[in-house]
Amino acid sequence: MPWVAEDMDSTYPSDTETGVPVHDGDRPTAVVGLDGSRPSWDAFWWAAGEAQRTDGQIVAVFVSYVADMGLATTAVAGLDTSVYLASNDAAVRDRAAELQAAAAKAGAQLGVPVRFIHRQGDPADQLLAIARCVRADVIAVGRSTQLHHRIAGSLGRRLSNARDAPITVIVP
Repeated sequence: MPWVAEDMDSTYPSDTETGVPVHDGDRPTAVVGLDGSRPSWDAFWWAAGEAQRTDGQIVAVFVSYVADMGLATTAVAGLDTSVYLASNDAAVRDRAAELQAAAAKAGAQLGVPVRFIHRQGDPADQLLAIARCVRADVIAVGRSTQLHHRIAGSLGRRLSNARDAPITVIVP
């Protein structure tokens, strides 16, 4: 089977502290931050090339935030936040399903095993936790195209400061 697109939590043994699936096999593993942006897909394609060359695998990770400015604005305005949360949660689940399907299709076309994980929280923290648990050989992310990340710090910079695994920031 060229790819695995199920929720890893129910299929693979998990780290008891994080609930993240643990190392599976001896194949080289690339953890890729995938949010659907062009830079994140560039990182995915780079990791797919590495996986082809090394007979490796990809763990594609989509990290969504638990709360955002929309929730804060809704709460400040005195509106019912449960309606906002329900619609936001459905949109995030839909986005995760789209990304999972696209990553699975790409992996199948290339003959590269792809596992997909959706987590909520801080992207750097989640990518690092998953990389530790799957014993990733590399973490790949796309370079941010947003100006404020060049000033305040990007995901790639935050990951490189942690130095838990080799970090590759793909520049389109």
